[in-house]
Amino acid sequence: MTGKRPIPSKTIVQVLMAALFVMAGCRGALSADLTEFLGRRVTAVEVVIEGAPGGNTSEMRALIEAAPGQDFSPVRVHDSLIRLYKSGLISGARVEAAAVGADGVSLRFIVRPQARIDNVVFEGETVFPASELRARLNELDPGERLSLGAVERGLGELLAFYSTRGYYQSRITYEIKLDSTATLATVNYRVTAGVPAKVSAYTTDVKGARIDLSKIKHALAEGQTFTQAAVGDEMERIRQAYIQQDYLAVRVTNRITADIINNTVAVTIIVESGPKVIVEVEGLELSEEKKREILPFYRQGGIDDFTLEEGRRTLQDYAQQEGYFFAEVTRPPPSSPGAETVRLNYVVETGARYRLTDIDIEGVSAIPSQELQDQMKSREASFIPFFGLGRGVTSNEILRQDTNLIQKRLREQGYRRSVVEVRRGVSVTGDRLLITFAVEQGPRTYVESIDIRGNNVLTADQLRERLVIKPLDPFLTSTVTQSADQINAAYTTRGYANAEVFSEIVELGLVDGQDRVRLFYSISEGNRVRIRNVNTRGVAQTNVGRLERNFYLFKEGEWLRQDLLQESERVLYDTNAFNTVTITSEPVGLLNNGVEERDVTVDLTEAKPYLLIYGFGYQSSQSDRNVPGLGFLNGARGLIQLTNVNMFGKLYTGTAQVRVSQDELLGQLSFQNPRPFGRNYPLTISLFARRLAEKTFNSDRYTAIIQTERRINDETIAYFSYNFERISNYDLTQGFSQEEIERNQLPVRLGRLVGSFARDSRDNAFEPTTGQFSVGSLSLASKILGGNEQFVKLLVEHSRYYPVRRFRETVYSVSGRIGLASPYGGKQTLPISERFFAGGPRDLRGFGFEEAGPRAPVIDPVTGNVIGTEPQGGNALFVVNNELRFPIYKILGGTVFSDTGNVFLRVKDFRPQDLTQTFGFGLRIKTPIGPVRFDLAFLVLNRPDGQPTFRRHFTFGQAF
Repeated sequence: MTGKRPIPSKTIVQVLMAALFVMAGCRGALSADLTEFLGRRVTAVEVVIEGAPGGNTSEMRALIEAAPGQDFSPVRVHDSLIRLYKSGLISGARVEAAAVGADGVSLRFIVRPQARIDNVVFEGETVFPASELRARLNELDPGERLSLGAVERGLGELLAFYSTRGYYQSRITYEIKLDSTATLATVNYRVTAGVPAKVSAYTTDVKGARIDLSKIKHALAEGQTFTQAAVGDEMERIRQAYIQQDYLAVRVTNRITADIINNTVAVTIIVESGPKVIVEVEGLELSEEKKREILPFYRQGGIDDFTLEEGRRTLQDYAQQEGYFFAEVTRPPPSSPGAETVRLNYVVETGARYRLTDIDIEGVSAIPSQELQDQMKSREASFIPFFGLGRGVTSNEILRQDTNLIQKRLREQGYRRSVVEVRRGVSVTGDRLLITFAVEQGPRTYVESIDIRGNNVLTADQLRERLVIKPLDPFLTSTVTQSADQINAAYTTRGYANAEVFSEIVELGLVDGQDRVRLFYSISEGNRVRIRNVNTRGVAQTNVGRLERNFYLFKEGEWLRQDLLQESERVLYDTNAFNTVTITSEPVGLLNNGVEERDVTVDLTEAKPYLLIYGFGYQSSQSDRNVPGLGFLNGARGLIQLTNVNMFGKLYTGTAQVRVSQDELLGQLSFQNPRPFGRNYPLTISLFARRLAEKTFNSDRYTAIIQTERRINDETIAYFSYNFERISNYDLTQGFSQEEIERNQLPVRLGRLVGSFARDSRDNAFEPTTGQFSVGSLSLASKILGGNEQFVKLLVEHSRYYPVRRFRETVYSVSGRIGLASPYGGKQTLPISERFFAGGPRDLRGFGFEEAGPRAPVIDPVTGNVIGTEPQGGNALFVVNNELRFPIYKILGGTVFSDTGNVFLRVKDFRPQDLTQTFGFGLRIKTPIGPVRFDLAFLVLNRPDGQPTFRRHFTFGQAF
């Protein structure tokens, strides 16, 4: 443009100085170069990003006060630069001015953008997971401003991290890479960890008493690889050894001397033994084992005011739980320094010993008293001593917790002014304790009206539709919170990721005889958030494209929804391919239309892809038959399974399994795609071969299955599959007719469609105490599906578990199983391999393995005489089990049970009077792999001829 004369870059200093003089009223101090622009009209204002001329400058333009049409003002230029710097968008800037014609001036702001951290990458021989390294870089989180100082400090933190772990010869360099807009930076740390140092010398420096440490299992030794974890383990083992010798105030520290040249370390463990501490308890009989169990300094060491007071409280609590409900404990004073031996004397004034026979709750009508008592920790004395409640259980601390429980439950129901007082009473005989919780329930609070404020995006009517609580409803904290969550979800599912909802009340006092409040929901909507970029970190084997296509429920350019981020975390965890999954979002800018942009970062720590599972068990009641060559197992059983949870890096799961026992040999291969085409319908293809020895026949089964599943909710899964099976039955007993033998010795082909479900709300799959477990399947076998047999088959099982809260760790469980099958196409019975069988330790314990139900006579082929009977199985099954499980002593538990049921040849043969009845009892021994179970069962009703009166069963795991 003619007449345009650029001002040199140094003019920015003149501009700023002139602006300062103008603000001070010193107009005469302006330089000659700037004076010539005063009085001119600004014709154009341009913003240029240095190094990226085409970059987006809309946010920066909005911060510049100078605009076309204004009179030129150095003050506006100065203020604009200050605003740019304060915005954090730039790291440097200069202004160029040029005259335009006789009375115009154009301004050009040339800025260097402030780069922000986009990603931190670790390359080379890192040894440690990237997530562990990244945790050391507090100043390099995504979205933080890039500064050389922060990168250098990160380098120092990483070097220190490696050094403390014995990698003294580690070398780390870094490189900073900017994207095309120069606004996003990737910091690349290249790590050469080197060889970890060896322990060249290990010594102990003991100050005070010495004890024999040769018997402890040392975690540290000369010549081994040095790690901080090993040093910490060694210190803890030494500390525990001293505590076992009653040096309860022992202090253990370390001194590590590194020889970087030779890559070795010398480790010295410093032990200050302190005095030997003798703890005496007067007034309460306490074994040495129990004393060490309940007093804190025997577990953690240290003698100070805190541990002495904690010891007093635990002793008092123990005494009260033993029936000395009014016991008082006096703690010893702090020990004198310098003494070689210290005596700590706790004095317990036990008072009389009582049985807690009555717990009453008075004044509560809103909640059933029994419901509250079931949740309380105080327990009345049991009439059966081995339930662990011979004298009942309570203490001052337990009573405080029970008081809080009652008050909390009442306030949750809207009784906000409830007051609970504990009263203790003693019977006239002097040996029974009575506890009464006297409750002033107070008035219930109701909601007069509900107001919503702060909403602009959604109308009040739209939000009210989502409220769980309504006007004139009781003021329940649960429904107030649920309503707030529903309002918040209305925003977050629309992309308002920053939306917050707060509830508050205004007291209205009594209205129409009711205590009432006005409820307000205040909403902070925030900006709508769009996902700009999705970054994945921490993966070495997993295909990122597969993750983004099929596992991330969010995409670039979509609105950010927190619920989808959380669901994506769950989906990734469900693959078992990752130890940790963290999904976060970082703001990267605000667009002109008020939409916020964020980058979503998925931080993953990959698990080892291979998982080896093996197990062993034993079951006493087995078939009389054996799989050829496996009879030597004699009840023992085993399982080995190898699983790859990340096949080909695409999160496919492959499994190979072998299961073996004297009556079963199974081999299985399976492949699963957890999210085919990004849909939540896991697809599984399985092939398996199974050789089975049943009670009355042997079979070989070869099966191919294609199955898909759908999780309905956290507790329920539905399955649908097509199964093709080839079954060969052989060695049928003589109890079958010649027609049955000929039919079942022919190969059976089954093509069937199967729909099934499983619902599990148990608190523990191995030893449940509450909840339910249900499974069911409906199958259709047809010649159209490739088989030569046709039938419909239904099997449903349901179990429930009820804690008997009146008795500690006592559980009542009930289970039912119904099986119905109906052949069609001219047949009356199912192939023997598909019939229902029952009997044994898992269902009808009064019978041996699969011995219940219809039986056929066995004829001696020589004499023609009947020499016995054999079970045939049937088309119908009905079983009900009841069991009461209770503790006896420590890991030993007991059970009493009843089993009701039978197998029927045809569905129409079912008659209640034909059901068998078994009663029995048993023992349970808790182990890390589940309970070991011994049951003695007595068959008392409808016992078939030839069946013994009782059966013994020994196995692993609960019956149901």
